[in-house]
Amino acid sequence: MHRIGFPDLRFDLYCAVWEEVLVSPKRCADELTLLEEVQLKESNLLDGQHVQTFKLFQYALLRNVAGIERVMDDIEMSSCEYYAKVAAFTVRGGQLDLASKILVPMLPLLHQFIQREMTPMYRAKFCQFLNRLYSEIGLTEEQESVLFHAFGRFGIEPYSESLIHKGRYEEWVAFNSIYISSMAYLDSIGLKEVVANAPAIALPIYHVYAMEELKQKSRMNYKQAVRIWRAMKATAKKAGKLDYFNAYMDNIQAKHKRLRALQEEILKANLTS
Repeated sequence: MHRIGFPDLRFDLYCAVWEEVLVSPKRCADELTLLEEVQLKESNLLDGQHVQTFKLFQYALLRNVAGIERVMDDIEMSSCEYYAKVAAFTVRGGQLDLASKILVPMLPLLHQFIQREMTPMYRAKFCQFLNRLYSEIGLTEEQESVLFHAFGRFGIEPYSESLIHKGRYEEWVAFNSIYISSMAYLDSIGLKEVVANAPAIALPIYHVYAMEELKQKSRMNYKQAVRIWRAMKATAKKAGKLDYFNAYMDNIQAKHKRLRALQEEILKANLTS
């Protein structure tokens, strides 16, 4: 603990030794006493909150709920990655009640930690790690929304899959209208299921993605927009909304009448009524 550099690896080593070698309640109790002394006498050598993460791990070893709660009552955003490592230990041991005591208090801090404090190259891997942990403990819908909002772009796939699994198709459309990707990616994360089960609900997302193509103002993008509208037409037909689609395309043509290349592509595709 008094070394400098590689704090993640040192913490991993500490946890591995205690988990696999020094497995003894008496040793844990002695270690907690030593950690208290370190925190009181040598705070200039160790950040206080960092000591708390070592204590959290010892409490987890002892299955000491009160100790875990004391640490998490004084939660520090900069230690979120360490809390998650301890939570992973409790999950491996099947102690999901202890995992909840750690993971739930972390939720309000995760967005700032992931999006502002964490090095960008590690965000995707960390979000995947967290997603596996939180899937073990079960979250309310509100908590789930907080979690995936914290993930940002890295939460698109797991949150989309969760919404599809729960049949929350309207929310799926709204969420995937915020984080623009590609139609192929949308198909892979649930658009096919939305179209199959609630085609009318899927119609707005086609518009969103077609408009993204029009912003590029090139014939290639106009052709892609037309492909999207053709899929939209098929979905509208499935939903019994062809009249809506025809009126929609009339409006698109009127609104973009100066885009000659776009008008030509629309006519070629026979999208108008």
